[in-house]
Amino acid sequence: MAYKLGDRTLFEKNSVHAAFYRKYLKAEFQIERYEWESCGNTGTGKFPEGKNSMHLPFYQTNTSQYCPLYVACTKGSRSAQMPVRECPRFCEKQAFLYPEHLRMMGRYNSLFGVDLDVWKRMREMLKLCGVDRVVVNLL
Repeated sequence: MAYKLGDRTLFEKNSVHAAFYRKYLKAEFQIERYEWESCGNTGTGKFPEGKNSMHLPFYQTNTSQYCPLYVACTKGSRSAQMPVRECPRFCEKQAFLYPEHLRMMGRYNSLFGVDLDVWKRMREMLKLCGVDRVVVNLL
């Protein structure tokens, strides 16, 4: 996430970049397309060979057994986390918004960041990275 410090190059590669692993995924599970989320680290030209899809502008940061929206609606504070026994489905019509500098929101029992700069990098990403499909998520 943009507000955290660290070596961003660590996000550029993962197991799918290894040809033997892509071959295994295809042979064992018929996986031939790889789904990626734009989270400020794309546009580097480091996507693996094959079919690549880019989901934007949101990316998932984490999912929990706890729901911040539920506890905020029922207890008035998101800090009183508890497991949800019977879900009233607040998230079907509402989202949990965080301060603007965090560039994130809560929906369902997950947190999503938003990559506001992805639109600026779009042309290079499509040309250089081998992305052949773009999926725009509106949450």
